Amino acid sequence: MHTTTQIEVTDWEELRRLPGAMQTLCGQAEEMVRHARAWVCSTEGFEPSPMCVLRPLVPVMHQLEDVFTRLGDELSQEWARLQLGVEQARAELEAADAAVTRGLGPGIGALR
Repeated sequence: MHTTTQIEVTDWEELRRLPGAMQTLCGQAEEMVRHARAWVCSTEGFEPSPMCVLRPLVPVMHQLEDVFTRLGDELSQEWARLQLGVEQARAELEAADAAVTRGLGPGIGALR
């Protein structure tokens, strides 16, 4: 596959490996969201002293954590829809390939 605005399938194995690669990317994105929620949004260091100049940021950090949570949820949902679409497209392409192969006769091999 090429990284352009269009996906060019040159090999059935590439298309079959795509869902696994997409799952890896999804896992990385989910890990980034978990990291942001755990470390970027942490207010733990703001609490030790009532004189801490960062204490007024605590409510904002909680809001930011909520934003990261929603972002992670939306990303997971959209990614799942995208993966489903890729799987459906792959199945349709394989079915079309099989139909063409059957129509052309036994002397023509499938793209597999």
